[in-house]
Parts: sequence; structure tokens; C-alpha cells
Amino acid sequence: MRYQARAYWIALGITLSLVMPTVGSVVSTMYFPDSRFAHIPIHSLVEAVGGVMAIAIAGILVVEQPGKKSSDHYLWMASALCGMGVLDLFHSGVEPGKSFVWLHSTATFVGGVLFAFVWLGKRPRGMIKWFPGITFGLAVVFGIFSCANNARLPTMVVDGEFSTFARSLNIGGGLGFLVAGVFFVRRFHQRFSHEDWLFAVHTTLFGAAGILFELSVLWNVAWWWWHFLRMVAYLAALSYAVRAYLHAELELFDLNQKLSALNLDLDRTVEQRTNELEKTNKQLTHEQYLLNTLVANIPDAVFFKDLQGQFVRVNRAMAAYAGFSDPAEMLGKTDADVWVGNLPAETEEDERRILDTGVPLISKEEQVISPQGEPCWMLVTKMALHNDMGQLIGTFGIAREITNRKIQQQEIERMNEELRHARDVAEKANRAKSDFLANMSHEIRTPMNAIIGMTELVLDTNLDSTQREYLNVVNESAESLLTIINEILDFSKIEAGILDLESVEFDLREEIGTTLKSMGQRANAKHLELAWHVHSDVPVWLTGDPARLRQIVVNLVGNAIKFTEQGEVLVDVTCEQSNDSQITLKISIQDTGVGIPHEKLKSIFSAFEQADSSTTRQFGGTGLGLTITARIAEAMGGKIEVDSIPGQGSTFHVTLVFQASNRSQLDQQALPDLIDLPVIVVDDNETNRRILKEMLQSWNMIVETAEGGPQAIKVLQQTLSRQQGLPLVITDVNMPGMDGFTLTERLRSIAEYQDVAIIMLTSGGRPGDAKRCENLGVSAHLIKPVKQSELLDAILIAIGRRSQKQRIVASSQPSVTSTPLPGMKILLAEDGKTNQRLAVGLLSKWGHEVIVAENGEEAVAQFQADTFDLILMDVQMPVLDGIGATCRIRELERNTNRHTPIIALTARAMKGDREMCLMAGMDGYLSKPLRSAELSDILLGIAKTEVP
Repeated sequence: MRYQARAYWIALGITLSLVMPTVGSVVSTMYFPDSRFAHIPIHSLVEAVGGVMAIAIAGILVVEQPGKKSSDHYLWMASALCGMGVLDLFHSGVEPGKSFVWLHSTATFVGGVLFAFVWLGKRPRGMIKWFPGITFGLAVVFGIFSCANNARLPTMVVDGEFSTFARSLNIGGGLGFLVAGVFFVRRFHQRFSHEDWLFAVHTTLFGAAGILFELSVLWNVAWWWWHFLRMVAYLAALSYAVRAYLHAELELFDLNQKLSALNLDLDRTVEQRTNELEKTNKQLTHEQYLLNTLVANIPDAVFFKDLQGQFVRVNRAMAAYAGFSDPAEMLGKTDADVWVGNLPAETEEDERRILDTGVPLISKEEQVISPQGEPCWMLVTKMALHNDMGQLIGTFGIAREITNRKIQQQEIERMNEELRHARDVAEKANRAKSDFLANMSHEIRTPMNAIIGMTELVLDTNLDSTQREYLNVVNESAESLLTIINEILDFSKIEAGILDLESVEFDLREEIGTTLKSMGQRANAKHLELAWHVHSDVPVWLTGDPARLRQIVVNLVGNAIKFTEQGEVLVDVTCEQSNDSQITLKISIQDTGVGIPHEKLKSIFSAFEQADSSTTRQFGGTGLGLTITARIAEAMGGKIEVDSIPGQGSTFHVTLVFQASNRSQLDQQALPDLIDLPVIVVDDNETNRRILKEMLQSWNMIVETAEGGPQAIKVLQQTLSRQQGLPLVITDVNMPGMDGFTLTERLRSIAEYQDVAIIMLTSGGRPGDAKRCENLGVSAHLIKPVKQSELLDAILIAIGRRSQKQRIVASSQPSVTSTPLPGMKILLAEDGKTNQRLAVGLLSKWGHEVIVAENGEEAVAQFQADTFDLILMDVQMPVLDGIGATCRIRELERNTNRHTPIIALTARAMKGDREMCLMAGMDGYLSKPLRSAELSDILLGIAKTEVP
């Protein structure tokens, strides 16, 4: 309670307790000095009303007490008010005298004493709950006794004043009321309750009335204010009691209204829940109908069993499988009553396991023999059945007939067994095919080795022109035959599924340049321009199989040269797609040849197919080149396509997938030397001019182009007029009108052009060209198609940025003997006489000593008897083959510091041959027929290893 409200109630209490009696006394003295209140009828009325109000207040307190907390004082107050009320009623009905004062004083004393009991605190309610009634009865008896025995009552007034006994009763009762007032004032300050403050005022007023009652003897007028004071006290208590009762009634009314609302809500909820329950029951009935319909009509067998394995419910399908016309006939039966054979025992074991572990049985195949003796297969699923309390009450399951599927499965297994047998037969046949191919390779390459090798040996001797021409025809025919043999063997390896791919890092431009360099002579022989162009966005280094890349380029460029009579063949390489891990290249080979008819575009990639397959066709071949190319492209993650216009040429597009390389893609260290260096490109072929210009511009050079010699001289004059200095001249040799040599001679004859640096490009070497270039002061003479690295080296030499020891001089086919090698002692293990003579002839010609062994056993004996710099070991030999001989030799070397290089010689060219040789301890591998260049490279490598 706030301080302002507290001050208000304190002021009100003081006014009622002290001011009102004083004001009443003053008013009575001034206006009613002679009034005798005790002898007028209104006194009886006031006393009777006061008594009734006291009893009414007591009744209300008794009624309110059970619903109040900390309300034990209600019963003491009710008891006091009952006694006071009864005695006041008797007091109102007697004449003045002993009984008159006796009843009033006794009522004051009894009320004060009982009010003072509120300090007793909590007591068991059984002790005081009947005390108001007891007090009421005793007061009635005491009042009657007092009225009937007036003479026996003590004297209450002596000589116009209250007696000591009367004063004691009134003052004692007043003090009791004041004691109770202190109790309620204390509770008020503890709880700040209006009820406590009202009871404090009530008791204080009674106390003041009791103490000041004796004044009424001195001043009759005091009876007015004294009775008024008691009436105010009664009215205060009654007003609160009535207010509390009405408040309780209002609360009860509110509670009744809330209860009515709750009942209404409850009725609505019950109605709603009833409707929902009816709806749920309908849905449940419908669901049960659907479930029963499903179980009854499903073609699969559905069953429920109890803990003893007896059927408690089955559907029609289950009954039909068991041979019953009505599902009810199966109820109460077990599997032993229905099925025959081992099935009942198996099902009992399965169901017992399900009941013990709770683990369901899923999709188990069971063979059922019906009572009619018909076998069938069922796919069964079973699980434990629980009731709504979670208790285990049995099992249930579903079974589907799979007899037809089982028959099909058995048929499939039989077919798979046949397929496995067929596969084994095919693998055996494939191994036989591989062995046949290996033997064929050996048998064909062995005589081819002798033909080509001996022809090369004879060509290196002194021959007249006719003999040389005839032997060149033999050599070309042998090479052509070897190409056909290689195509057939490659195709056979692809068909046998033994095509393997390497994964190594390589320089793309070097690989393509080297590959096309070897084909330049063929293009020059047909007066064709062979050019190639790799776009700048294509990485320099890639990871993949460079050998298969070369094979694809050789096949497609070889076809383009074969089917082109005039014009050019262009190889264009672009980057189709790239990311951090993979690069997809698109290689386009464009020619100006005869073209391919539209109806033949698809068939040319089929084995043994050609656009012209007649026996009178102009161009020969096996028809396997494009097939092999397509298969290799597919193995490398790509494909091959072709565009062609008959009579105008064809363009083959090959996409290949390579892995990205971690190596730096471009070495730029030498390029700054070429920045802004002027250069003039002279070539009558527009494609060559465009490719060379783009290549030179990528090196930051200033490039001018000219179609021929006269235009080149004009461009040179314009360059000098702009005071840019003498430019570098890169010119083709073969040009109409003024060829490259004529242009060089013209420039050397003009004084201001004599010092110009010139690089010659030619499609083929002619006798005397190298000497003529040297006489004219040509810086470099390169064979077309030129590689980027070759051209860059030639430019650096021409402008004096590189040593002249690296001067590039053209040579169509450099001799393998041009590199001097120290003489070696070589052991040749070879059983073929022809191959012996060929190898001995080549090696002896190069200055090496050769010892021949007829078989592996002799080779091991020779190795033990002598020391050799190199062993050339044929793989297929009688007595002991090359693999066995190599193993024996490596075993002899195990505890020594000796290691003799052993190179395998074999006419086999199948997958695994190279690996088998290396695993046996060989250091290298040469396939027959032997190439003098390949053999020379082997010898050169061994010489570099042995000689620091």
C-alpha cells in the first residue's frame, strides 16, 4: 500500500475512534442538555437493532471463515458478537435498574474478553469451531437468568455513579477491545489489508465506548453519543461483512457463469469429439473394409498365426495354394496339417527364430508341395505379430508365387553357364589368335628384315643408275608391304582388345613437327605443300601417348598425300576444351585431293572398306588405316569425323583427350632477343605465308609477306626507306618465276642488300642445294614442313644470337653413319642365317666386331668365355630362347660388378612382348625388320653411357 493511502486510513481511524465521541459529547451538551435517552422508546429500538446486527455479523463471519486463509480470529470475533448481541437484546427489553446496567456491562466485558482472544493465534479448529454457538446459547441462558433475578444482581449504580464492579466490567471490556484493536493494527501494517484496518476501527470504537460508559451516569446526554458510537461500530462491521458476503456472492455468480460457459464449451467439445469419433469410426470402418478387401483379393498369399503356429486368418489366395475352397477351413490348422515334405519343419524353425529374436524373415525362397502334389516356388516374408499392448501374440506374413521366375532364373543360369563356356572358348581362341599373330609377325618380319636390310646395304655400295633405280623400287615395295603388314597386325591387336596406351609428358609441337618432317619427302615427291599449324592457345606440354598421336597423324596425312595430286595438305591443331586437369585437342587434316562421295563417308571407317573398292581403283591400300585411326581415337577419349566435297578435297577432324602437364608451358628466355626484329616471308603458297607470319608474330617480330621474289625486293626497299634496317628474309626455294636461289643471287648482287640474312625453306633436298646455299651465304637451309624449334634456332643463328656450331644444314635423309662411334665388341645371338648376314654386314660396316651365336645356349657359353660391349639377343631361338639366355646371363652377373647391355631382337610385335623382355633383364627392344637408324641410335646411346 502506498504511503498516501496508509495516511488516509490512519486519519479515518483516529477520527472515528477519538474525534467522533468528542464531537458527539459537545453536540449532545449543546443541543440536548435535558434529554433522557434511557427513558424513551428509541433506546430499546437502537439496542435491539445493535443486537441483531451483532448476531448477523457473527453469522457472516462463521460462514466466511472456512474460505479464508489465516481466519481463526473470525470465530473469536463471531463468539464475542454473539454474546454481545444476545445481551444487547435483553438489555433493550428491561427497565432501568440493576438488570439494565448489569446486562450492558456484562455484554461489554464478555465482548472485550472474547475479542482479546484473537491474539491466541492458530488453534485446531475442532476446539473453537462450535464456540460461537456455545456462546450464543450461554448468553441466552445468562440473559434470562439476569432478567428473572434482578434482586440478586449486584448493585451497579451508587449515588448516581457506577459502582466499582460496573466500572471494572466496562473498563475491562473496553481494554479487551483495545487489545484486539492492537492486533488488527499490527496485521494491517503487515499485510496492508482493508479488512484488518476496518476490524481495528471496529474494536477501537467498542473499546472507547466501554471505557467511557461511566460518563453516562454523570451526563445523561452521553447516552446519545455512546449509543451512536456503538451503532457506528456495528454498522462498520456489518458493512464489511455484507460487502464480503456480496463479494462472495458475486464471485459465486461469476463462477457459476464461468461454469455455465465451461459446461457450454464442454457440451460443444463433447459434440465435436462425438462427431469426430463418428467420422473416425466411419474412416476406420472404411479402412477396415479396404484392408479386408485387399487381404481377401490380393493374389499373394497372406496369413496370420498364433504362438502355436495355428492359422488364425488367411486370405483366399493362401487357401487356394493350400488346396482349400474356403479360407475358414484353414483356421486352427498348422503347416504340418497343410503341407507335405520338409516344409513344415523348416517353417516352424523359422517362426520360432522370429519369435525369439524379433528379426523378420525377408524374401526367402521356399519350395512348396501342395496337397495335390504339385511343386511350386514361393517368395516368403514373415515377421512377429504384436497386439495393441505390445505383447507378442504370433506371426504374420505374405508369400508370392515365383515358379515362372524361378524357371526363368534357372534358364538364365543355364544360359550364363553356356556363355561362360563360350567366353572360355573365345578367350582360348583369342589366345590362339594372339599366338598366331605373334608367329605371323615373326614369320613375315624375318624375311622382310632380310629384304629391307640387304637392300639398304647394297644401296650404300657403288651402283650404276639402273641398278640403284631397281633397288630403290625393291626398297619402296618392301616398305609398302611392311606398312600393310603393320596395319593388319595393328588391326588384329585392336580386335583382340590388346591395344595399350602410354602416359608420358611430351612437347606437342615437337612431336607433330618431327612426324610431319618424316613425311615431307613423300609430299615433295608429288609436288605438294605440306604445312602445319598449332594455335597459340594450345599448351606446349601434354601428358598422353605420343606414339599413338604420331600413328594417327601419319595415317591421316599419309592418306591425304596419297589421294591428293596437286595443291596442299594442311594439319591444323586447335584447343577445343580445357580445364585444370584435361585438354581436348581437335586435329584437322585438310587436303585438296579427290574427295569422298557422300554415300561413302560413313563406310570408310569400317574395316577393309575404301571409297573405291574396285580392283581397278587408282589408289591401293588395305582399307584399315582409317579404322585403326578411329579405334585409337576412341581409346584416347575422342572421335573422328570427315567433311568432303568430291573433286575439291576432304577434311578429317580428330578429337583427342590428353591430361594436363605440370611442366612450364613455354620457355620465354630467348624470345626477348626477337622483339621488333623485321622479317620478310617469301612464299607463293598463301597457307604457308599465313602460318609463318603467325608463328613469327608470336615471337614479337615485325612481319611482312611477299608472294614471290619481285614483290619481296619491293618490300625490302620500303623497309630500308623507313630506316628500319636490313630485315631477315625467310624464303621458299620452289617458287614460279623467280625461285629462292634466284632471289638470293639478285640480293647478293645489290650492294645495299648484300648483308641481308637469308633462311631457305625447301620441300625436298636436291643434290647440290647445300653447297649452293653455302656459296650464297645462306644462314640456314630447312626442310619443310619446318618445326618451330628448328626455325627459332635458325633465326637466332642468322642474326648472330647463337653459335655457328649449331648452324642448320638441310639433309633429306641424314646417314646413320655420320656420327662416328668407337668400335664395339658385339655378341649377336640369332638363329636365322639371313638375319645374321644382315646384322653382321651393318655392324661390320660401322667398324664393330661381331661374334655370332646360333642359339641361347651358345650365347651363354660365349658370354662366359669372353667380354662384350653389347649383346643383340633374338627372342625366338632353338635349344634356349632369348628370354632364358638373358636370365642365365643376369644370374652369372649377380655377384659381379659386370652388366652387359642386352638388346632384344624380335619379329613379334604383340602387347606384352616388350614388357616380358624388360622383366627378363634386357635393356632395350628392337622389332624386326631392323632399321639401320634405330640400330644406330641404340649403339649411340650405349656408347654415350660407357664413354664419359
